[in-house]
Amino acid sequence: MSAVSIDTFVLDFPDPQWSTSVEKYRVNASISFDLFENTNLRTLSTDSVDAGDTVAGLLYVPDLTTSDPCYNTSKQYIPHNVTRQANLPSTDYSLIAIAPWISPNCTESYLAAAHGPARAFIFYLLNNATSLPPPVSSAVWGLQDGGQWKFDNKYPVYAVPMQLGNTLMQQLAQYSGNMTNVKNGHLLTEQYDSRDYVRLYTEIDTDVQSSMPSLWVFILIILAILVVVLCATASLMHYVQHAGRQSLRRRVASGEVDLEALGIKRMTVPQNLLDKMALFVYVHNKQEFGEQNDEPPVAVNARPDSIVSASAKPLPQRGSELCHESASINIPPPNAYVPAQNCVSSEAARDALSQSTLPRRQLPFAQPTCPICLDDFISDMTTVRELPCGHIYHPECIDPFLRANSSLCPLCKARVLPAGYCPTNVTNAMVRRERLVRRMRERVTVESPVEDNTATVRAPVSVGRRMASFHRQFGGARHEGRRISSLPSPGAVEMGQAPRRSRSDALPPTRAHGVLPAAVPGRTANTILEDQRTAEDLDREAQARLSK
Repeated sequence: MSAVSIDTFVLDFPDPQWSTSVEKYRVNASISFDLFENTNLRTLSTDSVDAGDTVAGLLYVPDLTTSDPCYNTSKQYIPHNVTRQANLPSTDYSLIAIAPWISPNCTESYLAAAHGPARAFIFYLLNNATSLPPPVSSAVWGLQDGGQWKFDNKYPVYAVPMQLGNTLMQQLAQYSGNMTNVKNGHLLTEQYDSRDYVRLYTEIDTDVQSSMPSLWVFILIILAILVVVLCATASLMHYVQHAGRQSLRRRVASGEVDLEALGIKRMTVPQNLLDKMALFVYVHNKQEFGEQNDEPPVAVNARPDSIVSASAKPLPQRGSELCHESASINIPPPNAYVPAQNCVSSEAARDALSQSTLPRRQLPFAQPTCPICLDDFISDMTTVRELPCGHIYHPECIDPFLRANSSLCPLCKARVLPAGYCPTNVTNAMVRRERLVRRMRERVTVESPVEDNTATVRAPVSVGRRMASFHRQFGGARHEGRRISSLPSPGAVEMGQAPRRSRSDALPPTRAHGVLPAAVPGRTANTILEDQRTAEDLDREAQARLSK
């Protein structure tokens, strides 16, 4: 394993020839040599060493044969009195070799000479460097064998800077003879036996890392995996939500889904779409009151030449500013005095002028009352707005309602917006709401009507508890086959509104069902709208409950 520190100190141990004692003593650093290095160490090979092991032994320089070319080459780098294997006891002591890295051939010679007694080898480059040696992948450490030398030698190999290597080599030369000849030998003889050996001893500590990563590495790996999983999950969730929004947007654009009819999103009608809806002067059908219609019906969206000008027609009776039925619509100049009995308000004058430019139209069905304000339409006088479903209203009643409240017809809940119109962004909440409504509808089982020879009998309808909850949320089922009635609600009577007469004729047919469903008698548009609870309303109620 990689070396983390090298500790070299002077060791005193007895000579086996004079003593059988095996005790060893570390000489005090104040009177000997002591060196510790834990920074500039490079591990070249880790053969025959385990993680956390300490490689220790007496430091020495391997002997080369005199016939080896490196024998003379290395003399200039190695002192002549350096500690050799001959200067060590003959007993089996652990040894650590040290030598300069001169050339590939000399390195191979030293590695071969260290086989057997050495437990490790320390090299240092001859480059006068004091920093960390080059990495193990550097070409400096190549022996022209593709790195095979790292596996052939059965001991680990380390490298130190040249300064540290020279220091160790000089100290090996000082601690290679008798105790009296070493540095501070006279002091050492006072504490130890003069016949003992005094040599350099080196301990190389390796890291405790094994093939398994440490705890922090495991934690980082787990965190990285969690981050990757979260990112993948979030990306998948965003992709699914985006696909759901796109799908709902396509179905809304094709007219398959009506967001407001399902109670998902309350929508309004912009003014530019209101301006495109039919606006004409109401002409009642005389058959509605049992009268004989002698005049041919007026062409739709066309104003015949026989229509009398608005100045000769009586003004509508709805305003309180009307002073005389035959009052002229000529507006007097400023500062001119007009008698009270002949005056007309500016609003009535503008209405009359606008009516003079609008076409007159006779409806093929009977709807003499505005369902919102419950006022009767005045033939040839009242301007009405026709919705795509066929129902008509006062423009001043229906326009604010469609602009601010809803995009559905107050009577039949038909869609006023054109098919495919989607003015708002589709959100994930709208997608979930639409999916919930669709699933609830799929769980409802409705049997087909059974025809017999005498009458039409409707088979029972099986509706679950979930559908009941659906009706409570979205205001219940539509009322089909109801007639328009001008009968005011009890609340309207209590507020002092005058009761209106009711009409009993059928409503015009629609494209889908043949009969236009009418509203419940006495219910205004705002009352009808209260039955619809959208997803936004439910979210606001939930937030209000949480805040409490």
